[in-house]
Amino acid sequence: MASPHIFAGEVMNNHIKNIIDDLIRDHRTVIGTEHFCEVQDLDKSEIDSLLKTLWLEDEAFQDHVLDYMHSLIQTRIGWVESRDNYDNGLKPIKDNVTGETSWVNL
Repeated sequence: MASPHIFAGEVMNNHIKNIIDDLIRDHRTVIGTEHFCEVQDLDKSEIDSLLKTLWLEDEAFQDHVLDYMHSLIQTRIGWVESRDNYDNGLKPIKDNVTGETSWVNL
């Protein structure tokens, strides 16, 4: 059985469909024949409620958020390690042959 998703028009469960449908009804804008619903127009409580529902009921959403969190953390690891090394009195030395950086007490 496929897990419910909301990405790329895939299947989403009925509870999530109903929440999104209600948000669209409450916040849609019509320009010409096009209907729009901008996320930034939603109240904070509506956004929080939708995010909570998605987190609890949609595995694809969870995977997407966790992947993004992992990416954010990975981009900071080098910076945090460098800061901690400097705070501990270490200085970086780059090996001109291998290109590797090592940290030494100077």
